[in-house]
Amino acid sequence: MKNQITLIKNIFAASLIILMISGCKKDESISPGDGSLILLKIDYQTFKFEGANEEKINIKSSSDLSIPITVDYKAPGDFGYIKLYYGSQKKLLFDATIIWIGEGQISYPKNFNNSSDYSFLETKQAYPGDEKFQYISSDSPPNTETLRNIWDAVSQLAIMPKYLSAGKKIGVMRYTPGVGLGNPETWKWIVLLSK
Repeated sequence: MKNQITLIKNIFAASLIILMISGCKKDESISPGDGSLILLKIDYQTFKFEGANEEKINIKSSSDLSIPITVDYKAPGDFGYIKLYYGSQKKLLFDATIIWIGEGQISYPKNFNNSSDYSFLETKQAYPGDEKFQYISSDSPPNTETLRNIWDAVSQLAIMPKYLSAGKKIGVMRYTPGVGLGNPETWKWIVLLSK
């Protein structure tokens, strides 16, 4: 009887170890370490950096250098929206309304850190070239001069080298909260970087 109890305990312990190992098996599609993505907000007309929001994300291993963004866009007949999701997990990154002859709002992220919360490098990062940018929108992409102005707005941020070292593309989107008689003074450039 004692041998049977010992055998049952050993089988139970072995089963528990197997369950723990299989439950903790590493997902090979996730790269080591935490990934993160940052959204940088820039004034549309002045190209002034206004703030940022940084979030943890699960980075899938891939040789593709583009940022896996899905865009959900509803054209504003009266009320529309644009939503950006990251990867196959469809993590919400950006959600904002667009209003015809009105003024939409960014509802996610709720808050962008102020530009004063970030430190700056003494020198600008070199312009990476037009091909390094990934335009995230349905309208026409910005020209080289506009891309350079967007780049100049953020290239001295101290956080840029850690994102640029990942080698991924740089996402750019124009957010227009009001269309029709929209006011470009309220429009924003949104820049996305991931690592």
